[in-house]
Amino acid sequence: MNQAQEKITAILHTRRKELPEIERQIARWEKLKHELSGLESVVSTLRKHETTDDQTQQTLSTLRFSPVYEAISDTVASLSLLKARFSRSTLNIGVSGRARVGKSTLLQSISGLDDEQIPTGSGLPVTAVRSRIFHSVHSRATLTLHNYESFRVDVLQPYHAALDLPEAPQTLEQFASYQYPRSDAELSEAKQQESTAIPVLRRLKEMQAALPSYREYLTGAEKVVGLDDLRKFVAYPTAEEEDAAHHTGRPAPRPYLAVKDVQIECPFPYAQVNELGIVDLPGLGELAANAEEHHLEGLQNDVDLVMLVKRPLEGMAYWGKEDGAATNLLDKARGFIQNRRDFVYLVINTGGVDEAKIKALRGDILRSVNDGQPDKHFHVLETNTADPKDVYDNALVPVLNHLAERLPVMDKQVRDGTTALASNVTQRVEQILGDIAAALVKGKSSNLDSSEQEILIREADDLRLKLAVSLSEEITELHKKARQDSGPEFQAYEDAVDQAYNNVNAWIDNGFGHGAEKWCEKAYARFARDRNSAGFAGDELNHIRVEISNFFSGIDQHFKTALEALWNHLADDIINPRFGNLLQGKSGEAALSTLRHLMAEAEEPCVGLSQAVQELLALRLDYRTQLHPKVRRALDDLQSEVEDPETGEKKARFTVDLTPAGAERLLREMASLARAAAYRTRKALMQEAMVPALVIHAAVEQFDDALIRSGDSEKEFRRMARCYRDDIWPGLFAGVEAATAKSVAVINAVKAVRHTLAS
Repeated sequence: MNQAQEKITAILHTRRKELPEIERQIARWEKLKHELSGLESVVSTLRKHETTDDQTQQTLSTLRFSPVYEAISDTVASLSLLKARFSRSTLNIGVSGRARVGKSTLLQSISGLDDEQIPTGSGLPVTAVRSRIFHSVHSRATLTLHNYESFRVDVLQPYHAALDLPEAPQTLEQFASYQYPRSDAELSEAKQQESTAIPVLRRLKEMQAALPSYREYLTGAEKVVGLDDLRKFVAYPTAEEEDAAHHTGRPAPRPYLAVKDVQIECPFPYAQVNELGIVDLPGLGELAANAEEHHLEGLQNDVDLVMLVKRPLEGMAYWGKEDGAATNLLDKARGFIQNRRDFVYLVINTGGVDEAKIKALRGDILRSVNDGQPDKHFHVLETNTADPKDVYDNALVPVLNHLAERLPVMDKQVRDGTTALASNVTQRVEQILGDIAAALVKGKSSNLDSSEQEILIREADDLRLKLAVSLSEEITELHKKARQDSGPEFQAYEDAVDQAYNNVNAWIDNGFGHGAEKWCEKAYARFARDRNSAGFAGDELNHIRVEISNFFSGIDQHFKTALEALWNHLADDIINPRFGNLLQGKSGEAALSTLRHLMAEAEEPCVGLSQAVQELLALRLDYRTQLHPKVRRALDDLQSEVEDPETGEKKARFTVDLTPAGAERLLREMASLARAAAYRTRKALMQEAMVPALVIHAAVEQFDDALIRSGDSEKEFRRMARCYRDDIWPGLFAGVEAATAKSVAVINAVKAVRHTLAS
């Protein structure tokens, strides 16, 4: 069993690793549904527009979005089931079966609980609430309670539907005073003919009469109770409680009606798998309206396998119609798991039954269920459910070993089934997008006549020409600035260098940022520890070298300002005035980024133009890249060893007494050396003052070449003109402007959907 424990732990760990991707896919499909809704809206607007041609209107009118929305909802539901399955920290086994077959006894044997937590009985059905029982060092129960709304939907409404009654009362007070039919004679004629109508109506009226016993619990909260107090929250009233209620005329208490779910924690007596949970499914075949469907709801994510208990009592020693119906219901919980025998184990309860009936049931299952071949469709186990050791050996161990081997296969089938479902929906979305694209292509020819097309080409060429002139003038100006040693830009650079230089000197004067006194104390402490000054001096010089470089990198703010000024000037003074409303009032870097995106994502992509703008935006000016390599030698003198001019050998640069006075002397000498290095760095940087202007000039010159003179420039400017005609030249093509704007809205919505699909 230790090997099974290791495998199960590994399976649960693998599941959890997949959760981030599952969550991403859920968010992706929900986003896609929202984007499709937006697409449907703009398609409807285009279809209804008076200038949209008949053929386009006809094609767009055939699109059907609603079935795709439903398919996406199904995909999200399947992904949510997969997420819930993989989120569990336990391996869960469901225990099901009709009432009176020993299901609760089996649960007691596995969990070590007794009748106060898992009631058993020989008369009426006992278990009223689905419980989840986990192997744990704790002993407690956590109740998840209904609020009235969930009680109304999950409990009352199925009864109303089963009796053809109006919708369940909307408030608790309305339920308390609701006038239910006094007998089946007041039900619809169809329901009067159904044999189940009378007991269902009786149950519903019992719920209403017992409301005072559970009203206080309809809070929607969680409630922790001791295991000794659990029975009333999970079980129907006992026969004695029902008799007492009958004699007193007061309804039997039914607190279980307020309970949505129960989680029980307790130590299992024979469990060898730590991450083990048992899900108690109330007996199949009970009278509660839709009870079977309700209690099986959610099993796709709540259990990994179901043990279906069957007991060969008198009149039940065969595989009957009800048993077949139970396995059919469990098939729904099986979902994408391909084999019944992986998901459902049949458990024959042999306790207290004579061998003849056991043999009869065993033979009937072999013939009627497994087609004469043992375990062909279902594995069959036999155990005395009242014997914990027998249950462990003959039921729990085989099931756990099976799960340790087959659970990875089942997980893969669930994952693959969910993926296939999503793939089918993707194809349906692609079909809609393809139909829209075809409609737009067919309708495009009607947008402009030949003379208007000529005007559009002329405007596109003129736009390119005007940009070329403006950029040429800008490059001439930048060339002049890059080759003169005066002017505002040059002065701003010198000011930035001087500010960095002053900051370095202030830092040196402050004892290299520590204060002179503390620095000397630190130096003296190192002298005492190392019994020399060389180690400390070497470390400090390395630190000083790095810090001086860091201070001078502060001129990066100047470079950042210079780049922002360049982008603002190009966008606001050259590009924006010539592109109409295309950039929607954006300026600077944001305008250029928008232009790059529009070029790349146009219906007819303008790859070369987009790349030209992208390269301009990628321009970087910074101290460490452009300047530090050129001025690095100014810091070379900050070394702890120097060469002896007489012997040529290396010797310590600083020789001081290992005293507080020696530490003060070392500070003075190192400060003098650092100031000299800072001065040399400042001087070297001043000599490189023209570098930023040269870099900017070269970048704009490259931008001009790529934008105006590349091989595809003319073609791509005309593409831009076709794609964004009414944004660049608003009003010029007034006859088709409105319809074109609607088409662009559809195109952009299609792009958004495609982008999400591709992600």
